[in-house]
Amino acid sequence: MDPLEGAKVVAHWSFAADTENDYVVGEVLVRDDGVLLERFGGLSGSGDPKSTANYVFGSWHRVDWWEGHTTLAAAWARLRGMGYDLGDPSPVPIEDGRTGPFIFEPDPPAHLE
Repeated sequence: MDPLEGAKVVAHWSFAADTENDYVVGEVLVRDDGVLLERFGGLSGSGDPKSTANYVFGSWHRVDWWEGHTTLAAAWARLRGMGYDLGDPSPVPIEDGRTGPFIFEPDPPAHLE
């Protein structure tokens, strides 16, 4: 699937969101034609320092409840209002589902910096 289908990217973020029994992580893509796409996944690895990790995502799918917001500010406000925590996207290109491996180097806890 070509996630753009001729449209342009308005916004591309990683997200974490609570569900009824758990939470989900992935990425969202807002297109200039009013479509919101979502894919689930993220960093996959053991989490041990200096081990390897990959970014792995499922396929993009259209979000049916999206009202067609096409500006960065409106999309940000609506997603945040729906409980999405938004951040920088992964290094995986939007047309791919995987990248890596990388050496996993976690950030130190803030109290140790």
